[in-house]
Amino acid sequence: MKRIIILLVFCYQPTLLMASELVDCGNYKVSGVVRLGEKGFEIVVNEKTTSEHLITLSSADQAKVAIFLNNSISAEVLLNKKFNGTSGQAENVMSIKERIPDPLAPSDTGFSLIKKSECLVK
Repeated sequence: MKRIIILLVFCYQPTLLMASELVDCGNYKVSGVVRLGEKGFEIVVNEKTTSEHLITLSSADQAKVAIFLNNSISAEVLLNKKFNGTSGQAENVMSIKERIPDPLAPSDTGFSLIKKSECLVK
């Protein structure tokens, strides 16, 4: 029994840390939930966990995500600035679609780097 528990911990550990590995700028595939926050619509990744991340959206992208309010989504976004702790802003939402969440998979939400690019300094 002890070996099974240790095996499960090692198998799921890398996927539980997906969102904390966000260190580069570039195009990302993001899986999360669209919520209405203080600055408008936001994509929340790993909601209600210690590794929760908020992605605020530009005014041009607000209309793109409005129809997905309170729904789970998968999107491709451009992040030109590094995250400030657990929050950041998407420069552009290239694509977005609704997804069916898997409550049994801990890696159901997160970030995946598609293409690395230079960060903008402002």
